[in-house]
Formats: sequence, C-alpha cells, structure tokens
Amino acid sequence: MPKRFSTVRGREFGDGLRTAIAAAGFSSRALAERVDWDEAKLSGLVNGKGGISDVELGVLLGLCGVNPVERDHLLSLFPVAHVKSWLQEHGTCPPVYHRTLAENLAAANALISWRGLALPELLQTPTYMRAAIVASPNVPQTEVEARVKARLKMQEQLRRRELTCTFYIHD
Repeated sequence: MPKRFSTVRGREFGDGLRTAIAAAGFSSRALAERVDWDEAKLSGLVNGKGGISDVELGVLLGLCGVNPVERDHLLSLFPVAHVKSWLQEHGTCPPVYHRTLAENLAAANALISWRGLALPELLQTPTYMRAAIVASPNVPQTEVEARVKARLKMQEQLRRRELTCTFYIHD
C-alpha cells in the first residue's frame, strides 16, 4: 500500500466531514451501518485514504443533512485532498471569505508573511482594504463591503489567540 501524506486540503476535508457527521448526531459506527459500509471504510475516508466515489460521498453528505454550501465545498475538496500544495485556484475572483486560510491560521502556531507590493491583508485598515478591493478589476463592486467584513473577521480571529506573526513589508 502506498504511503499516504497529510495535506492541507485533506485535513480540511476530514475536519469538514467529521463536523458534518457529528452535527447529524451519528457515531462513525451508526453512519457506516446506515450506508452499509465497514466502519474502517468510513474511517479511511475521514483520514484521507479515499476509497469511495463522488456519488457515495454525496449520499453520505445527504444522510448527514449537510447544507448545499458545505456540501459543494466538501465535494470540491474530495478529488484534490491528496494534493500537497496549499495553493488553490479560485478563477478570476477569489472568494469573499478565504475559508482554507482561516482554518489553517486557526491551527497554526506561527505566521510568516511577505508581500512585495502591498500591505498584507491581515495588517490593513478598513480604508486601505476598500481602496485595494475597489482597485481590483475582478471584484464586483457589490462585494466590497462583504470582503472588508471578511478581512476584518480574519484579523479579529488572529487577535483572539496566541500566534507568533512576522510580516515582511517592502519599503
């Protein structure tokens, strides 16, 4: 059996699946019985070993009553859970709320950031954020305030915990 590596996406997928199962009130054994799987198969899925199809995952998420936004998120992570890179493609416009970044910051002990042309988002004031967002040709004007709120929420999360931050800013 090939050696499996933990990945950022795999951990996010596993955490999301564990949360969905717990929120539905299932134990691993009860859910495995409900979908007619061995408990080891469910454990393997949650721990990043795959072994199921997209359809089986959809059935599992449906049984857990996962909301459509979370379902789509988990279904998008599933096929790339093994990818070692933390970079994610978002198309021409990044999401309003960077969920993967938020989850990884919550788990991190240290943050090191380098930005060559602008202040890191986590150091920006609301006025700076608005100016930077409005200057982007790919961000709809209707999303400006939602994006400012999301960035401020991320900053607030960082202030609530012990995290060693180092920011390198070009002069």
